[in-house]
Amino acid sequence: KVQLTLADGRIVERELGYAWIVIQGILIQTPVLFANNGDPSLLGVIALEDANLVVDPISRQLIKRQSYIQY
Repeated sequence: KVQLTLADGRIVERELGYAWIVIQGILIQTPVLFANNGDPSLLGVIALEDANLVVDPISRQLIKRQSYIQY
């Protein structure tokens, strides 16, 4: 379990684990928080980064991003 501070300042406790998910046909394993009834469903930045996706602010769509390797 982990404690989280929500945007409105409330502190809540949720179970933390890992799950395999598919985003736009891309299979990844990512950390997940197990929500309570009434909690919103959110796709977090870690899952997006793991799948090499970004949000296009104009179209509001997920798009594939360029991968870079630094030496």
